[in-house]
Amino acid sequence: MTGFGNSLFVVGIDIGSEYSGYAYAFRDDIRHDPHLIRAHEWNESNRCSLKCPTTILINSNEEMVAFGFEAERMFSELLENNKHHDYYYFKNFRNDLYQNEAGNEMITDVGGKPLKSLRVTSQTINYFRKHVINKILNIRSGYMDDRLVHFVLTLPAMWNEQGKQFMKKAAIMAGIKENRLDIVFEPDAAFLYALTSDRHDRGDSINGENYMLINLAGMFHNTS
Repeated sequence: MTGFGNSLFVVGIDIGSEYSGYAYAFRDDIRHDPHLIRAHEWNESNRCSLKCPTTILINSNEEMVAFGFEAERMFSELLENNKHHDYYYFKNFRNDLYQNEAGNEMITDVGGKPLKSLRVTSQTINYFRKHVINKILNIRSGYMDDRLVHFVLTLPAMWNEQGKQFMKKAAIMAGIKENRLDIVFEPDAAFLYALTSDRHDRGDSINGENYMLINLAGMFHNTS
């Protein structure tokens, strides 16, 4: 990882196969108490969720209209009124992005319309980038912009270095500066958090101990 530099906040963004979300923390909290992590909660149908559907609605100008629960609601209304033809609607599309590593630059929406995978991904990242900036502004008074935030994007373990470069390019297109960005594989991120939290809680050396990470989320189950 590149280090946090002079960033005041660290933001982790997870674009999942079915659900997506983000968490954030003050840089000093990460060093002194790694448990002090805040995650955004979406309110839908009187229920709170730490994740929203990996669903994006894009207009004919290839600009995002809505993401997550809002995208589902808007597309349902467009479909009901037969006004959906000028829109792209992508649902559970992260695994389709994996095809990009095989040289496929396009992915198709639920209606079969193709759009560049890089465009869909950058619009998704940009949604979360703007969302978290506004979220932090609500809890912090004063000046706030991307220069005070370090972003971390997570990738599935099955993706390779080419996939990391794809996500890096999409993040830069979304307005994240390269020196404010880290891209890590999900098992690595989980292990680092478990290791840091364990050391903080126990206050002793854990050399020689073994850890097992089990991923039961989304469409794939992994153990490492």
